[in-house]
Order: sequence, then C-alpha cells, then structure tokens
Amino acid sequence: MKKDIINAEMIEQGLPQNKRLKRLNKIAKKQFDILQYSSSIKKIKNLDNNIPKLIDNNKKQ
Repeated sequence: MKKDIINAEMIEQGLPQNKRLKRLNKIAKKQFDILQYSSSIKKIKNLDNNIPKLIDNNKKQ
C-alpha cells in the first residue's frame, strides 16, 4: 500500500501528525528490510557487480 493512502487513512482516523510519522517510518523500515533481503534485489546487485567483468570480457573477444 502506498504511503499516501496510508497517511490519508490515518488522517481520516484523526491521528496526530507525530503518530502518523512514527507509523509511516516503521512501515518504510519494514519495506526496506523486505527489499534488502529480497532474492531479486540480490540478483540485481550481482548483475551490477558483474557488469565490469562482462564488458572487459567482450573487449577481449
């Protein structure tokens, strides 16, 4: 769920800004952790690390 939608829901519930901010930060941290340890993200990082090697190998051919 997008933060905008979550924030709008919390505003409708009458939560003060400081509580909304704390909750949104907690949600963002959880999302970051999920992405950080995602196998897809690990694959992208491996690709990034291998690009210079691939370029170098292509130059040698």
